Amino acid sequence: MTKTTLTALINNPGNASKPGEQIYVFRDDEVVFYVGQTQMAGAARAYEHWCGGFRANDRLQEFLRAALDDGLDVAVEFWSVDDCKAIDIEAEIYDAEDAEQLLIDLHCPIFNTAGMSKNPAETPTKYIGYHAMLQERQERIRVAINRLERSIANASS
Repeated sequence: MTKTTLTALINNPGNASKPGEQIYVFRDDEVVFYVGQTQMAGAARAYEHWCGGFRANDRLQEFLRAALDDGLDVAVEFWSVDDCKAIDIEAEIYDAEDAEQLLIDLHCPIFNTAGMSKNPAETPTKYIGYHAMLQERQERIRVAINRLERSIANASS
């Protein structure tokens, strides 16, 4: 398992993970924000969450940006399937998807809210400000989209 920080990942995404480390974890101490897996290099996929690339989790991206702006340099971990097997030697882990599921079940990440997460954790009090900021931004976007849709409807009638 390789550990780095979000700042180090942003500054040098090509060297953040080792070959075979397909599972990535964004965390701050005991709190896990997101667990993901990829068939590409783990660092490349984790970096996409920062820059908004292919299939990026928008809520996670906004959280990471707000946290970094506020001085919280989130830890990023890269795990191999074998690293995950060492956590629970009795678990049936055959591939990166199984390894990802093990870490999701173990940590209940805040931003794994769809698909494989059965029980995402509540946002700890320490991060409520970031969560509230996300909700406020989402509401402003929703209002802007509604205004745009009304303008388009009015223009076409």
